[in-house]
Amino acid sequence: MFEDTTVTTAVLDRLLHHASVLSITGDSYRMRRHRDAIAALRPALTGTPTGGEFP
Repeated sequence: MFEDTTVTTAVLDRLLHHASVLSITGDSYRMRRHRDAIAALRPALTGTPTGGEFP
């Protein structure tokens, strides 16, 4: 967004001066839904059953 690193640093410094920064780890709900949707589609795309073995 900003091409100049000095300006970017100054803007962030002013925004975060009195802020509390929270670091959140783990997958978001959106990523979990995306991973579940891909897992549901994978058997149809690869031709393998959901159990992973052919009958």
